[in-house]
Amino acid sequence: MLKKYLPYIVILILLLLLFTRQERTIQPVSNTFVRDSIDLRPIILTDTIKLKGKDSIITIENPVNTKLLNDFKQLSDSLERIKMYEDAITKRTYREVYKDSTATIEVESEVQGYLTKQKVKYTINEREIKQKGFNLYTGVETTVTTKPVITGKLYLQRNRTIYTIGYNSEKQIIVGVGFKLL
Repeated sequence: MLKKYLPYIVILILLLLLFTRQERTIQPVSNTFVRDSIDLRPIILTDTIKLKGKDSIITIENPVNTKLLNDFKQLSDSLERIKMYEDAITKRTYREVYKDSTATIEVESEVQGYLTKQKVKYTINEREIKQKGFNLYTGVETTVTTKPVITGKLYLQRNRTIYTIGYNSEKQIIVGVGFKLL
């Protein structure tokens, strides 16, 4: 009686394994890198204009803050000019934090008239993901003897182990297990 229902029991177990999923936690990862601005080049903007079917590329240099320059020129008091100059060349540090469900990025920039240093720190947040914990394969094999035997098989791979179950034309149930070596 057990031999009659064994294939159905095995198929039921394999189906249960097929629909189960493992939960896996991805651990947080953090890193920091610093960019020294000695070799940074300013961005030069370009634009393309179509004029009578011909393309013309126009280069736009980084603009000077004309309002600040005009204000500086209009100051007649030398102390006020020095104060404005000191304000323009003062070293400043800016910090921006960008955060969402997957990562946190912190950008710290140091400027003194231009960018002198930039540090980026990122953290990939911990999160839970559901994934199947196995792979399922199927196949057929044959044994060539005086009477050929054909075997249908199911292969279940879980981690480093492969489980096999099959049924052949001689009405035999075949079970096996294989291990990953490398």
